[in-house]
Amino acid sequence: MPITEVANSHCTDPSRLLTSRTWDVIEDVVQFLQKIYVATLEFSGAYYPTIVNGLVHIAEISLFLHNLKNKKGYTSVVESILDKFKKYFYPISHIYLIGVILNPTTKMIKCRQLINALYTYMNIRPIETPDIDTCISDLHKYLQTLCNYYANIVDASSVVDVNIPSSNTSTSGTTLDDDDDVQDYLIWSTLGEHQQTSSRNIDELQFYLQKSPKPLIKDFLPLGWWKSNSNQFPVLSAMARDVLNVPISIVASESAFSQARQQLGDTRHLVGSNFSEILVCFRDWIKSNGKIKGVPR
Repeated sequence: MPITEVANSHCTDPSRLLTSRTWDVIEDVVQFLQKIYVATLEFSGAYYPTIVNGLVHIAEISLFLHNLKNKKGYTSVVESILDKFKKYFYPISHIYLIGVILNPTTKMIKCRQLINALYTYMNIRPIETPDIDTCISDLHKYLQTLCNYYANIVDASSVVDVNIPSSNTSTSGTTLDDDDDVQDYLIWSTLGEHQQTSSRNIDELQFYLQKSPKPLIKDFLPLGWWKSNSNQFPVLSAMARDVLNVPISIVASESAFSQARQQLGDTRHLVGSNFSEILVCFRDWIKSNGKIKGVPR
């Protein structure tokens, strides 16, 4: 006997009878919770960069809610959830966007697509500030400022000359794969003309941005890619090493404190700091076996 008939046979309130609409709602809720579950697992990671795909998950959830809002009975609930999203993720943090740019499989091209998607799916109106153009413009300035900062702290002797286009070189002799690549190159060439920074720094950033994103493959390691290309991109690799290690959530750090409390109970309150560190780290290393998927060994 179908579940609906069994449940309804025990229900005395006609308003609570199960219908096909009930199961549709349950299916929508399950799909929403599945997306939340996947995003939560990604955000809680401690053995791989979480900032790389954090906004991608937010965009996917926002898209699901955006489509769900048009269904009967969901409008007020979905708008309330989207308002919460806007509270936490708008304006979009520059460091999150830099993390997307420093992912060789996304770069600036897909970062702009992601910004447009977030503005659309979170129902950010044109009158709200910052608008899309301002967001992208501010992102360019922030990225170059950050790149200039790392250029000043990277040892010049570690820079290996590579064949990269000069900021004064015409784009006609450069192979660009699509219109977005051309636009990225022109934007950064324009910025380079007006910003006081080293030509090496500009060239390195241009060279990285003008290349199409790497094909997405299983178990791709962004940090590993930057490590193996550190000679070609000494400034950007140093920046990526720091930026990609920024957690998108504090769950992992809170978990570390919880684990420390379990290790240092009432019977171990006299343990010294060195031995405490050994206990916590040793347990973490044992538990991390097979979990490290974003840190090059």
